[in-house]
Amino acid sequence: MFFFLSNKIEILPIIHGSGDFARVARQKILSSNFDCLAVSIPPSFKNSVESGIRLLPSITIAALEEETAVQQAHHEEMDVFSFVPIDPCQGIIAALRVAIEEGISRAYIDREVSSFETQRGYFPDPYALKNIPLEKFALALLPAVPIPQKESQQEKRVRWMAYQLHQLELQYDNILFICSILDWPFVRDSYNRRLPYSESENIYQSPQLHNVEEKTLFFILGELPYITYLYEKKREELLSDSNISIDGIKELLIESRNRFIKQYELNQHYLTPNVLQSYMKYVRNLSLFESRMTPDLYTLSTAAKQIGGDSFAITLLETAKLYPYQSNNHPSPQSSPMKGEDAIGSIPSPFMGEGQSITSSPLRGEGQGEGVIMGIDMAEFPDRGVVKMKNRLSGSEITWRHLSLKPKPEIKKQKLWKFMWDPYGQCSWPPEDKKIESFNSHIREQTKALLGEDLARTEKFTTSIKDGIDIRDTLRHWYTGNIYVKEIPPSRGSVDAVVFIFEGNPDPMKYSWRQTWYAEHGEESTLCFYATPYTEDMVGPGV
Repeated sequence: MFFFLSNKIEILPIIHGSGDFARVARQKILSSNFDCLAVSIPPSFKNSVESGIRLLPSITIAALEEETAVQQAHHEEMDVFSFVPIDPCQGIIAALRVAIEEGISRAYIDREVSSFETQRGYFPDPYALKNIPLEKFALALLPAVPIPQKESQQEKRVRWMAYQLHQLELQYDNILFICSILDWPFVRDSYNRRLPYSESENIYQSPQLHNVEEKTLFFILGELPYITYLYEKKREELLSDSNISIDGIKELLIESRNRFIKQYELNQHYLTPNVLQSYMKYVRNLSLFESRMTPDLYTLSTAAKQIGGDSFAITLLETAKLYPYQSNNHPSPQSSPMKGEDAIGSIPSPFMGEGQSITSSPLRGEGQGEGVIMGIDMAEFPDRGVVKMKNRLSGSEITWRHLSLKPKPEIKKQKLWKFMWDPYGQCSWPPEDKKIESFNSHIREQTKALLGEDLARTEKFTTSIKDGIDIRDTLRHWYTGNIYVKEIPPSRGSVDAVVFIFEGNPDPMKYSWRQTWYAEHGEESTLCFYATPYTEDMVGPGV
């Protein structure tokens, strides 16, 4: 009874933009006999939002132009839009989608405002819902929910929604109300105390439906675009999506590896199952450092760079932003073609790309044009230029984070470097020389330590633990109650040549380049090695 406002109304607080909460909302409405679904979206968005839901799995946004523009630093005004993302991983959208399919009445009861104020917060990982009920999750978060300021827009909105719920009680017997977890305590309080409310503001425009460029979808989707695609794929195949928040990361990793191998035409690669296992452990540790149970895109990319290199990290980023349903082969809103300019500067280059999309009115059709290019709180419309955007279903706070990645050089540059290669002018590069010699010295030290361990002696502990406790012998004689210590004498001699074996049975045809680099001074070693031909994969001029 924790979420019941009355014997007719049940409230479901959610974190926007979470696939786990979308699943909870979908299961809630399917497992009960509700005759009305009330959502915290204004009535003006009803037609455009439901038209966008019918276009799923193609992603659209229902955008409403606000009456007031914002003043920029260079004294130019910028248009402002508030929008509702038609995201299948949004809890409200998922519930409306089921309600439309099941023929359940829908009520849009949020207050109309001429200038919307976005609500964001820092929330715990929704993955916890797999082990604890929603009631405990919401109750634990309750002390951290900020109280709306007096006469603020949020206070007016929650009071208006409470009044609308009283109105709905007169028409329906079993109502489910879905709202943000930041609003539900105050809606409940306003409903129980019947607090006075302010009338909705007059809205003179209607929201319009727009398609979004595929390569900027991650700016509006709650989950990664590829994870959202997996949710829709499971839905299409009538399979369970209960573990996609974790299994989806594994599928993303495997798909990234396949694309990496195909892109660089690798016959043999280093991304073995053991390497991927190390990658997953590293991702887990990074997530725990950030107090999360599931990783975000920055964590995945950082781990990919550390484990697989810059090229693999870039491939993973490119894979994470894929959403195959966002193409011209799927139904899109109708629109006349418009000419737009390529976005420059405001969106990071690894996430940008060209694509054909649609900008439109909320009607189904097959017209082709260019879609909206999204950013963080910004967007570029083909016919309006850059505008400010306010997400009405915003979840956790989004910030820019820096990650330096160096892409692999283009084929044209590699051919130029190969053409200008001087086989008689090869020389070493000091930064790499230092790393090679440091690694060589480390191997020699470890080798001498291993040689000394063969001469180690074990004896009972008397006055000194010497080189450490010998756990094996101590456990072997545990019944005596004695502790055994070990003494490792200093190893004698030195290590001469060091041989690194990186492939057990090398193919002479594959490793056709054999060369000897003689030491140039006393701090260098002479290197004899065999490798693949150096001109097949050049990473720089003369490198």
